[in-house]
Amino acid sequence: MSNQLFRIPLLISAAAMILAACAAPTPIPATEQPTAIQAPTQAPLQPTATQAPTQAPSATPSPIPATSTQPPQATAVPATPTSVPTVAIDPNRPNDLTEARLRVSECVYDQPLPDMDIYINGKVPVVAGVPLAHFPTSYVSRYEYLAPGTVSVAVVPTGMSLDTPTPLLAPLDVTLEAGHRYTVVVMGEADGTLRQGLLIDETEAYQKAGASPVSAGHITVNNVRNSAGISFLLDDVGEKDVPYGGYAASVQPAIFKEFNIGVNGKVIKNGSGGWTWPGADSFDCFHGWYVGPTNRSQWSTTSARTSGLNMIEFLQGFSDQHGKNSDVPSFDTFLAAVKIAGLTDLLTSGGPHLVFAPT
Repeated sequence: MSNQLFRIPLLISAAAMILAACAAPTPIPATEQPTAIQAPTQAPLQPTATQAPTQAPSATPSPIPATSTQPPQATAVPATPTSVPTVAIDPNRPNDLTEARLRVSECVYDQPLPDMDIYINGKVPVVAGVPLAHFPTSYVSRYEYLAPGTVSVAVVPTGMSLDTPTPLLAPLDVTLEAGHRYTVVVMGEADGTLRQGLLIDETEAYQKAGASPVSAGHITVNNVRNSAGISFLLDDVGEKDVPYGGYAASVQPAIFKEFNIGVNGKVIKNGSGGWTWPGADSFDCFHGWYVGPTNRSQWSTTSARTSGLNMIEFLQGFSDQHGKNSDVPSFDTFLAAVKIAGLTDLLTSGGPHLVFAPT
């Protein structure tokens, strides 16, 4: 979580952009103190569930089937707790209003684990010719747009079928709601006989945290063995004492003076201040083991930032923060040029667009 991570460009859903000539520290959480959530172990999982047991299927491996995802019919990209509605030009574009988004993160400690293939409803999804396969460990997949309802999610070592007796995550039923984003996190330890899937309804979690479309958000997942609680704090607010096997979400402030990561009430990492990305959110899954401040091993799987803002709204968010902290880049000159050129409507709909925006 060094400040250098804030220099990573943000790829957003409505507008992919690389912010040239700007330095940005890493986002860190929050303005509210959320309640850590743990899940029941029954299937199918409902949108509010956060954990589910795995089952080890048996049989012999077979080739991986792959199917192309059918383009959904859509006319708009809707608002969620972390998005602002915009008008879509492409009628085949995915629709956050009528569909759900689902991704998978591997957060198992004791590496190495084999690369993974992800199955949804018994097959490996393929989008634009790219299968949801061959992902390295500690990886967060792309989002898949899916129809509301119950889907089956499984994770297996690359090249194996659902019949393998050693899945990374046995088939897990997940109930999806239109307009919501979900993450299934593979939890547990590499040497364990039972791994669990932690279901995070990101949309619901940020709603409970009080997020708005322009808020910066963060989710902490605790998979650190022997840890009673993980804290991820920005100016002493954020996700506090997240229990082992659970998660919590919070809203990040635009400007902060310091951040701390703690285990069992003791700070194990401290960072300096900075600012956060407007209207964007991410999550960290901490995994490893903990005995004490000097006898521990923690790692984190960090997702890319996600935003529902269009390009104009996103850049305007930086300019709004610039007035509070001169270190935050301002895009006022670029936004004025876009307006004069008559490109505002184009860059607030359709897309995605790749924009190199000067400060």
